[in-house]
Amino acid sequence: MRTAFIVIALGAGCGPLAPPAPSTPPPPAKVELPTLAPIVGAWHGADGTGWSYALTIASEGAFDQWITRAPGDRCHQTGTMAIVEPEGESFDSPLSKLARVSVTFTDNDCNPNFAGGGAIAVVQELAAVRMVLHWTDATVTLERDPASK
Repeated sequence: MRTAFIVIALGAGCGPLAPPAPSTPPPPAKVELPTLAPIVGAWHGADGTGWSYALTIASEGAFDQWITRAPGDRCHQTGTMAIVEPEGESFDSPLSKLARVSVTFTDNDCNPNFAGGGAIAVVQELAAVRMVLHWTDATVTLERDPASK
């Protein structure tokens, strides 16, 4: 009985217990959405596997994307995008350096298990009419639609 009392007294005397360490690191700090301005608009392109993409990015960061994996096999994704700073460095514009784009899926019938989830894409190249995005498993080359922006 005396041992239990001492342990309780020591625990109470040290103040509240520290919260457990988070199981995943916090997400990277988001830069203000106006930094998306260079990629706002309608884009179309393909990856190395023959899949084609039709991507529209709105100024507030909402996106809508159709992916055609094979003739007659199309799927749809919607969500939001934000520019995030690469770890350990900052940048003024995604035109000046590579940028990372945080993507959060609202709807994802391409991969329903991923709806509500997120991913990071790296902007490898960005020009007025061309953008190259690198995902974990694919690199997508996109051309700006002529009527866009």
